[in-house]
Amino acid sequence: MLNQTLLVGRMVSKPELKQTEAGKNYASITIAVPKPYTNENGEHEANFIDLTAWNERAVKKSDHLLKGDLVLIEASIQTRLVEKDGQKTKYTDIVVDNIDYLSHSKNQDKTILNDEVEEEIDK
Repeated sequence: MLNQTLLVGRMVSKPELKQTEAGKNYASITIAVPKPYTNENGEHEANFIDLTAWNERAVKKSDHLLKGDLVLIEASIQTRLVEKDGQKTKYTDIVVDNIDYLSHSKNQDKTILNDEVEEEIDK
C-alpha cells in the first residue's frame, strides 16, 4: 500500500512556525499549484494547498522558505474524525514528509542549496 503525494508549487508566504500546547514544533505551509488549463478568460488559475510539517527535519527546512520559492513537497494524506457537540466531522490533512527547494523567487538575492540546508540541520 502507498500513501504518498508529490506537489510542486510556489510558496504563498513564509511558513508559520508554531508550537502545540505540549511543546511540539510544527509548520503551517501554503503553496500555489497552477492548474493545467486556463479559464474562460485565458488565464491560469491555481490551487492553494495547505500543508502541515510535523517532522523535525521538514520543520527546520521550512524555516528557510520564503514567499515565491518553488518547492517539491513529499507528503502523505491523513484523515481524522473530530466529534464536537455530538456532531462528527471528518478532516483531511496533507502532512509534509520532506521539502526540496527547486528555485528561489526571482526577487531574492541569496540562493540556498538543498545540501547546505541539510548540512545545517545535521549539525
